[in-house]
Amino acid sequence: MSRLLSQDEVDALLSSFDSDVEQPALEGETLYDLRAPLVLAGDRLALVQAACEKLAHCLADVLSLLLIADKPVKGRFTGISQQPATTVLGTLAPGEPLGVLLDTHEEPVGGITLQPELALSILDRVQGGDGAVPQGARSLSNVEKRLLEESMRRMARHLDTQTALSPIHGGGLDRDPIFGRLATRGGTLAAAEFLMSTPHGDAACRLLLTPVLIHRLVADRRRGGPRSSARGTASRAGPGAGSRRAGDPRGPGDAGGSPATRSGPGAATGCPRARGPGPALQRRTAG
Repeated sequence: MSRLLSQDEVDALLSSFDSDVEQPALEGETLYDLRAPLVLAGDRLALVQAACEKLAHCLADVLSLLLIADKPVKGRFTGISQQPATTVLGTLAPGEPLGVLLDTHEEPVGGITLQPELALSILDRVQGGDGAVPQGARSLSNVEKRLLEESMRRMARHLDTQTALSPIHGGGLDRDPIFGRLATRGGTLAAAEFLMSTPHGDAACRLLLTPVLIHRLVADRRRGGPRSSARGTASRAGPGAGSRRAGDPRGPGDAGGSPATRSGPGAATGCPRARGPGPALQRRTAG
């Protein structure tokens, strides 16, 4: 049987909704954004880290080609973090180029960023220089932007033919990343960090992965990377030995990344990216 509340009961009820009363916080509480859900957790994180160990060697191979290096570039995976796309893109250093990766529907699914000095070193080599550049970023001419776009497309083609990220292709440079195609896409981006040891010094490189590319890496690792054995062998034969020209036919086994995990001590764990650029390339000294 229903009854009316007394005044004391009404006052007690209203006091429980008092906004000035501080509510105890839950320990270990994690905010969950439905528009940018976490895509790396548990075994998925471990699988993606193992895949990134192999991606480091693939990126080093294509950079060896672009820099026409006497000694092969060596790559090392240093960590991965995941944040909303706008946050990740906001950490790009001034002059840090972003090459967009597109899928077969011309939708942005990822990106490649290079430390400004590494990008300038590539441009210097393309134009006949020795690749030694001063520290710091500078503005690029229209011709240099087109040359860098083509270099980024070559990197995308190499990743497409040699890794489980396929199918992807280069979509040019994002001239204003904060308001560009990846930012417009929104959601979460995982930023995989790599340190590249080049003939002119160490430089940072990042691979930005949307959930689409994360799922491809995870699926390939869970399958054991059936397509990667032949590719891994080709990559170890030397820089560019396993790369193909765009449009070359690929066999039915050409669809995945390398199965092997990183060997040796010091396997990388996930770590957030520092806001500043990585170690700068040093100017080559005469003699």
